[in-house]
Amino acid sequence: MMLRVFRRLGIALGVAVITSLALQGVAAADVVERFSANSGDRCGYGLTFGHLTWSSSAPVVGVTGSVVDNPVDRTFPCRDDGRISVAQFVAFNVNGSAVDRHAERANNSEQTFAFRLGSSTSTTRIAYVTVQVCRFSTNVTPDYCGAVNAHRNPL
Repeated sequence: MMLRVFRRLGIALGVAVITSLALQGVAAADVVERFSANSGDRCGYGLTFGHLTWSSSAPVVGVTGSVVDNPVDRTFPCRDDGRISVAQFVAFNVNGSAVDRHAERANNSEQTFAFRLGSSTSTTRIAYVTVQVCRFSTNVTPDYCGAVNAHRNPL
């Protein structure tokens, strides 16, 4: 009789330990979040979309996606305006200081990308990442930019 009680107690304790370890693994998993941003113009010339992967084990954020500069094809309803679209990504620490930045560009095309933000900030936690699409012509300053979209660290 006592042997059965100890067996059941051992099995229950084993299940509890395995469940606890599994839940810790889930809590420590990376978090994938969608992002998108556009240039804010009437025609929809510039846009970016993709995924941010927040790392639970390192102060980095993986970024994968595409940036589009229209017209990509003849079905686009507006004429080519001669500008390029640039998707800008900035990582900030908990103090609000920029710790890393990256830009991807397209000209009448769709370009895919994959990179990491924060790889040079080995000890600084990334608190949030901003995403913005700007349109540039031949001058250095942007002609205009869409809204800044901020994505907070979910971990």
